[in-house]
Amino acid sequence: AYVAAVLDDGQSQLSREIEDQIASKVRETDPTIQNVYVSTNPDFIDRINAYVRDVQQGRPVAGFVKEFNEMVQRIFPNAQ
Repeated sequence: AYVAAVLDDGQSQLSREIEDQIASKVRETDPTIQNVYVSTNPDFIDRINAYVRDVQQGRPVAGFVKEFNEMVQRIFPNAQ
């Protein structure tokens, strides 16, 4: 699972503790999820929010799969 996380005011970076909490919440929604990748990259957050809006407006997911995969490779190069 790939997660775009927005930090609270005053936080400058994502701590391991917060990342683990996010991963735990994600796994609660689907216990079959093994890997959770969290990013606070503003471009990633903006793009994910745009995908959410597109899906809510009924646009097909297939239209952005390639772009999403390329972005994930760039932001999470070690993800498997």
